Amino acid sequence: LIKNLEPYLAVTGEKLSVIGEPCYDLYVFQKGSVRTKDATGAIANVAEGDIIGHLATQAKSHREGLPTHSLEINLISANFSKSKNGNPYVIVKNGRYRCRSLIKSTRNWMETIDMKVKVENADNSHKTELIVKEWRKRQNHVVVGYGEIIVTESSLGDVMVCTIHDDRGRNVGTIELRAKLCRLSASDVLTSHEM
Repeated sequence: LIKNLEPYLAVTGEKLSVIGEPCYDLYVFQKGSVRTKDATGAIANVAEGDIIGHLATQAKSHREGLPTHSLEINLISANFSKSKNGNPYVIVKNGRYRCRSLIKSTRNWMETIDMKVKVENADNSHKTELIVKEWRKRQNHVVVGYGEIIVTESSLGDVMVCTIHDDRGRNVGTIELRAKLCRLSASDVLTSHEM
């Protein structure tokens, strides 16, 4: 399959896949900025390496099932000791699905990331992984560190601090955020596979 892939350069504003219209192509996102929007209007930034297209979303919903909850993460601020040569951004990872924040050059983040997730725990809690990367203009993006948060339906969006650790387990910084988990309505669940 890899030998059959052809490079494709999308132009600004181009829609690669539209809900309700046939799309038989798969795109592997390599570099740049791509946003997705599902049938309910939820918008998310696509992370590098993600696959875009209706076939990919159908395969994901078949493999993982439809999401049951909406996860809202409000990134407030960040403080990293390791991020010195570039600007950081956060990838929010839930299973195989990832969503990327914007690249920030200041400590104050003030960005909201909305995702649809499948919650299978009896206590309605959901573990989410945060990956912090550093954007560098002419080099590969470098992983600063990893962290995780656990969100429940009873979370009221209180401010929490997520500690970020590097590959060796050393503390390299923190992210201040709010997280909220809400059960999706029946109509939102049915349209979620379109994302």
